[in-house]
Amino acid sequence: MLRRDANKWTALTLAAMVVLAVSGCRKAASESKEEEDTLPKEPVPVRAVKAERISLKPSIDLVGSLIAIPERSTAVSPQVAGWIKKIMVVEGDRVQAGDEVVQLDARMSEADLAKATASVDEKAAIVERLKRGPRPEELEMARHDAHKVEVAVEALRGEVAALKALRANNEVSPVQFQKTQSALQAAEAEQASAAAKLKLLQAG
Repeated sequence: MLRRDANKWTALTLAAMVVLAVSGCRKAASESKEEEDTLPKEPVPVRAVKAERISLKPSIDLVGSLIAIPERSTAVSPQVAGWIKKIMVVEGDRVQAGDEVVQLDARMSEADLAKATASVDEKAAIVERLKRGPRPEELEMARHDAHKVEVAVEALRGEVAALKALRANNEVSPVQFQKTQSALQAAEAEQASAAAKLKLLQAG
């Protein structure tokens, strides 16, 4: 009885193993067929490249807050005005006291310097001439100018006196009288200047 049962169980086990084997083969065949279906029908091109050795740069991801650094800038105010010829720095450069930042065009300053030098030379020549004393021609010209102005003043004084009498009788316009009187005042000022110049030349 026990032997029959053992044989029965053995037969069942063998039958189960056969069924599993057949099922596994069918499954393997099905998977193989699916893989064949997924494979490309045409050949895939393959290209060879030269292998290179590179250094990997490690990176790290962090979580935090960004704080902006305040901008450090300053205003440049030169003591003299002029056109900028060349800029020696660019935006973002660090500069220190004494560093050359810009070059100004010196042509205007050179022209002013030349003008000032010419003025100094002229004044020096005048001083030198005054030290030497006046020349006879200069004295004669100064006397002539002073006499000429004096004659003009005397003529205008006579004209003003005559117009004053006519003005009292309303025979001349106030505009004409005022014009002649102003000319007399200007001539008197010129006479004083010519007399002072002649006196200075005579004094040497």
